[in-house]
Amino acid sequence: MVSTTSAANDAAARGDWRACLSALLAMWRESKAPELARLIDRVAERCGAPECAPTGAAIKKRIAAASDADVTPILATIQRQARVTPSIIAHAIALAQRGADPRVATSLAHFIEHYPYRHEAGELDASLLDPLVAIDDPRYRQLVIDAADAWVPRRGRFVRRRPRIDHLVARAAELRARQPPRAYTDTTITTLLDQAPVRSTNLDTLLDAVYADLANDAPRAIYADALQDAGDPRGELITLQLTTPGTRREKQLLRDHERAWLGSADPLVQKSGLAYRRGFIAAARLSDRALGARPTERVWQTIEELDCSSHWGEPFARWLPTLRSLRRVAQFYAKDLAYLVDVPWIELGVRYANPTDLAQVTAARFPALEVLDLSTMEPIQAAYAVAGLGMRLRRIRIKAVARREVAPHDLGVPEVELVRKYEFRSNAESILVRGTHATLVYRTRDIDLAPSTGLLARLPVRTVDLETPLDATIDPGQRARLDRTLEEHAMTWETPPASTGHPAA
Repeated sequence: MVSTTSAANDAAARGDWRACLSALLAMWRESKAPELARLIDRVAERCGAPECAPTGAAIKKRIAAASDADVTPILATIQRQARVTPSIIAHAIALAQRGADPRVATSLAHFIEHYPYRHEAGELDASLLDPLVAIDDPRYRQLVIDAADAWVPRRGRFVRRRPRIDHLVARAAELRARQPPRAYTDTTITTLLDQAPVRSTNLDTLLDAVYADLANDAPRAIYADALQDAGDPRGELITLQLTTPGTRREKQLLRDHERAWLGSADPLVQKSGLAYRRGFIAAARLSDRALGARPTERVWQTIEELDCSSHWGEPFARWLPTLRSLRRVAQFYAKDLAYLVDVPWIELGVRYANPTDLAQVTAARFPALEVLDLSTMEPIQAAYAVAGLGMRLRRIRIKAVARREVAPHDLGVPEVELVRKYEFRSNAESILVRGTHATLVYRTRDIDLAPSTGLLARLPVRTVDLETPLDATIDPGQRARLDRTLEEHAMTWETPPASTGHPAA
C-alpha cells in the first residue's frame, strides 16, 4: 500500500489526476477507508471526463471502453435518466463488474433507497443488493443491515416476498461479520487538491458571464473558444450556431449530444420540439412528469419557447415568469392567467379557454403580446372571445374549419393564421391572411396543396402567394388545381410562383 500511496501522491503533484484516481481506487480496494472514497469523488471531478449521452446504447458503448475517470459522468447520466427510464439502472449494475468502486456503491445505494418502481422495496432487489454487498463499501453496510432488521418482524406477513427477505437477511449477516475499514490519514492529496488551480473554474466564470447577459453573443463566443480548447464539442456547436447555423455538422452534434447538454432539465423535457439556438436550449416541450419543486437550475433561463400542455396550477404559473428569456408560451392553462402580471411574452397559446378566462388577457398582464394562439378552441368561439379583448394584437392563430372562415377585419387584428390543428413548432402548413391577401405557409419540402386549395375557396381574399422552403418542389398536378381554384374565385398570384422551388415574395 505504501508504493500505491506514493504513486497517488506523485501523480497528484504532477497534476495527473487520472493516474491519481486509478492509484486511489487501488488503495481503496485494499483498505475500504471512507476517507479515500470521499477523496476519489473529489479527484474524479478534476479528471474532466466528458458527459455521456443519455441513451442506453450510448451508455453501453461508453462502459465498454470506460476508463476510471469515465465512471463518474456515466453514473451521473444513469442516475438522472433513471427517473424517466428505470431500466437504465442495469448499466450501473454492469459498471460494478469492472471492479469494486465506491462511486458505483454510492449509485447502487441511492437506487436502493429511491427505488424507481412503485409498491416495491429496493433492498429486496437482488440485482442491486448483491453487487452493493460485493463492493463492500463500509459507508453502506449499515443501510443493508437496517433494512434487514426492519423486514424481519414483518417476514411472516409476506409470503411472496419471503425468499427475498431471507436473501436480504443473509447478506446483512455477511456484512455484520466483516472487519471495520482501516483509516486513511495521509492529507497530501487533499492539500494538493486545495492548492491546485481548477481548470473548470475559468469555464464556470465564462458560463456565469453568459447567463448574466443572455442577449449578448460575445460571452457565448468567448465561452465557446474555451470549451473548444478543453476539447468539449459544445464549443463547436456554439460557434456554428453563432456564425453559420443550419450546417450538417451542427445537426450531427445535436444528434449526438443534445440530450446530455440539457443537464438536469433532461428528464423534464420531451424529445419532440427541442431546439438549440446560439448553443443553448431555446425551445422545449415539458414532459408529463411532475416538476415537483419548481426548477431553479439556470439551464432553464435560455428557453425562449415552451409548451406547457401537461402542467398547470399557481406554483407553475408563477415559475414561468422567472424564465428571463421566455417569449413564446404554448398551451398555457386558461384559468392560470389570473396569476400572471406584466410578463414580457410576445406570443401566448391558451388551452381550455372560454371568453371569461380570456378576459384575463389584458395589456396590464401582457404588455408586449403580439400573437394569441387559440387553435385549441372552436374558431367561432375564439372569434367572439378575441373581439371583446380590446388588445392591440398583430396576429390571431385559430383552427380552420369547414364553415366560412373568420377574416382579419372580423377580429380587429392585421393577421389571422389558419391552422389545421395545434402543433408546437409545427411543420404543418398554415394560411396567413392579411386583409384580402393570403400567404400559404409551408415549412417542409413535402408540400400537399390540397388542404390549402379547398380552404382558399372559402376565404374572402383576392391575392395569394406561397412561402415555401428553398428546396421544396410542388407537384405540377397540385399546382394546376390550385391555379384553377384561384381563377374560379377571381384570385390572383401576387407574385407568380415558379414551377419548382421558392417563389419570389
